[in-house]
Amino acid sequence: MLAGIYERVKEFEFRTDQDHVSQVLKIDQCIVSKEKQKLTEPHRRLISHCIVHQIIDQNKKQSSSAHMREIILFNDIMLVCKLIGGRKRSISSSNRMDQYQLRYFSLLIGLHVQEFQNSIYQHAFLLTFPDGQSMMFNAKNNDDRYCFVTDIRESIAESTEMEHWRIHLEMERQQHQNNHLSGIGARLAEHDFQIGGQQRGVITTPTSTPTSQKQNLHSISVGSCNNSSAGAMTMVTTTTVDSIQRDSGLPDMDCHASSSVGHSHSTISSTSISPSPADFT
Repeated sequence: MLAGIYERVKEFEFRTDQDHVSQVLKIDQCIVSKEKQKLTEPHRRLISHCIVHQIIDQNKKQSSSAHMREIILFNDIMLVCKLIGGRKRSISSSNRMDQYQLRYFSLLIGLHVQEFQNSIYQHAFLLTFPDGQSMMFNAKNNDDRYCFVTDIRESIAESTEMEHWRIHLEMERQQHQNNHLSGIGARLAEHDFQIGGQQRGVITTPTSTPTSQKQNLHSISVGSCNNSSAGAMTMVTTTTVDSIQRDSGLPDMDCHASSSVGHSHSTISSTSISPSPADFT
């Protein structure tokens, strides 16, 4: 089975068909220049090409074979080339082996084209490039000029619109990325704040105490203070009376220390003592 598949593939080899990239690659292989950039790109396609004569002085007539150029128009760039060794065939010919020298390279964005004519050059047009340089060319006839100038203007409009959308999409992408990063930063900051609060022992419960709780706490505090004060005064009074009895040798007295919780004074009551006559002798 595998041998049969191999024989069929060998006899009918799979090959890719020609596409716009193959056409651009073929042109790229024929252009010679030290400053030539890579032409083969997936988005790039050939629009048209035109054989023209470059005009050095629009007021001076020149030979019909002098300054022959071939302008190659892609959907985003333009090339001005010169045939090396003289004109043989078009650069777009399928069986060509000619080499072309790149004389000028320009993007279409910012390019301007203008038709003009005078008594010497009836089918001329002017190209003004984005860097400010300008070139004048003369086509073979009016139809060639009309078709080529129309292709240039349409390609310029298409390239400008694509660049506009590219910038718009890039700005949207950056805005979306900035919003996403801002959201992540806000969530991280909130998380760090919560972690920091827990480490410092910060409690986020309400700090206000209800009125009833305040009153109960006040009553308990006052009662505790009054009880403590009364107990302390009773102990001091009892201790003082005992000391007097021991020092004077007097008989025991009925001492009463009374205290009232919630009042700030204490009373001491004792029996009256009458001295005997022997005490005065």
